[in-house]
Amino acid sequence: MSWRWRYFTPEEVLSPDGLEQYARGILLISPTLLDHLEALRSKLKHPLRVNHNGLKFRGYRSPHENYSIVGGEKYSYHMQGLAADISCYQVSQEQFLGAIRSLGAFRGIGIYDTFVHVDIRHSLTNAEVSWKK
Repeated sequence: MSWRWRYFTPEEVLSPDGLEQYARGILLISPTLLDHLEALRSKLKHPLRVNHNGLKFRGYRSPHENYSIVGGEKYSYHMQGLAADISCYQVSQEQFLGAIRSLGAFRGIGIYDTFVHVDIRHSLTNAEVSWKK
């Protein structure tokens, strides 16, 4: 399986369990999510951080990894490969949120002190849902 995303590596967006599956040819994060993150990165013209500030598993995470995180949601979109927690320190929070919202791609946006949670819940067609297979 080839990696087509220029601005992100598998290590940035996949947890250890996700990397193990990727090595077997199974991508457990939505290509659509990664496409939207690429578009956001291009729009901002500055790097986005997915695994940042020592926090781990900020893209895809397995149920086991999710439960190991304090406050990990029981039905987290991260476990479905539909979410990422991102930051961009080169622009103001206002600019960052403005760029996120202007794309219209993310259905869930959560604002935290050091990162923004974005997800694509309920935005995939039936054809796109097959990416986990």
